[in-house]
Amino acid sequence: MGLPEKALDLGPADGENAAFLARNSAHVTGVDVSSVQVDRARAFWADTPGLEFVQAEACAFLAEDSRPTAQAPVRAKHA
Repeated sequence: MGLPEKALDLGPADGENAAFLARNSAHVTGVDVSSVQVDRARAFWADTPGLEFVQAEACAFLAEDSRPTAQAPVRAKHA
């Protein structure tokens, strides 16, 4: 199946799993409600490309995130 191109890690704590994916070519966004955890993860993984941590409540982040995502396949409508 392979690794994803993009990943979302909800509640990443120190970011270890997010960093693993980022080191293996995925762009990873870690979202945590705790600003302390986000600051720790950012500091610990600062040199890891393709990895970002955002302080937000998960549902609010998902509702407001306007970054482009992969499009779902278009299904043909039957007449």
